[in-house]
Amino acid sequence: MEKAFLSARSQAETLLKAVDFDRYDRVVFLSKSVGTAVAASYAHDHHIQAEHVYYTPVKASFQFMKTFEEQKGIVFHGTKDPWVETSDVVKGCRERNLPLYITEDGNHSLETGDVLRDIGNLQEIMERTLEFLCEI
Repeated sequence: MEKAFLSARSQAETLLKAVDFDRYDRVVFLSKSVGTAVAASYAHDHHIQAEHVYYTPVKASFQFMKTFEEQKGIVFHGTKDPWVETSDVVKGCRERNLPLYITEDGNHSLETGDVLRDIGNLQEIMERTLEFLCEI
């Protein structure tokens, strides 16, 4: 996990090096899995006031996430995600006042194995994402 994070973080540094974030009125990072730790740490280290949509964060992501008041964000998590315990995600979100949307029986891809249920869940996830983006 640490190797994946360090590799992805290094790639983010390279790919985003030429971006002048100060030119933008608003920056939003949409991230998934280990990418949630990369996005949160990158924003922190570069002092970027970005909003975040965190899809299935790993436990390490929470060490970089700021409170909702400092940096708006929302979190999506599945209760059967083998990469992180639901209790850790609930605790991390509560401590940071981040809205958490839980997909019951969802795995790390927020899939339950029931295609029709997954399509309905995906619709709800995208609606909540859109709602958040419209609010900020």
